[in-house]
Amino acid sequence: GESRNGSVVWDRAGRRIAFLSTRRNGASNDIWMMDVDKPETAGIVLESPDGTWWGPVEFSASGSKVLVQNYVSITDSRAHLLDLDTGTHTLLTGGGGGGSNEPVAFDAADEGYWLITDQYGEFRQLAWQALEPGADVEIVTGDIFWDITEVELSHDRRRLVFAANENGLSRVYLLDTASREYRVVDSIPVGIAYGFEFSPDDRRLAMTLNTPQTPADTFVLDL
Repeated sequence: GESRNGSVVWDRAGRRIAFLSTRRNGASNDIWMMDVDKPETAGIVLESPDGTWWGPVEFSASGSKVLVQNYVSITDSRAHLLDLDTGTHTLLTGGGGGGSNEPVAFDAADEGYWLITDQYGEFRQLAWQALEPGADVEIVTGDIFWDITEVELSHDRRRLVFAANENGLSRVYLLDTASREYRVVDSIPVGIAYGFEFSPDDRRLAMTLNTPQTPADTFVLDL
């Protein structure tokens, strides 16, 4: 085709999608939005100003804002907040050699968001940052001296699952988002875990687990 399209995310009402597209000129990675029942409404909501990669991450609960990742290089990735009402976007963290910052999801109150960052230490850490301008990034897993590789938030946003890469193997944790306390899930076989997905009622957690006995099989954990 004439353009590349991807990184599709749905709003929480299931009416609109935001997606990355090079439709404007065949090269620039812009963010578009579309009413799924009216494809003719597709239009640019964030035009890439510099040719770098811009992609939507998640809509806010109200649908008026979108978390955005701007990938510049392997050592430079930034988190932005796009306001759909005004068409403006605000840098939340990253830039100026600030390391890799990967936004994950809004918190339950839409007052902040979860992210993975290596900006403040040797390892990729799970963190939270308020959406207020100039807010500090708060490291959540400062006592885990391994890279955080996978993060998924439950539908009710009360729990978060994440994995740490410990010497090439995954250690899976469950976190209470209100207290930010987390615990290791010991019942998972030793291997590499990824592709976390909570069930619609958040009572079960599915994942892909790669072990010597079960290469890339799907497992379901009863929470």
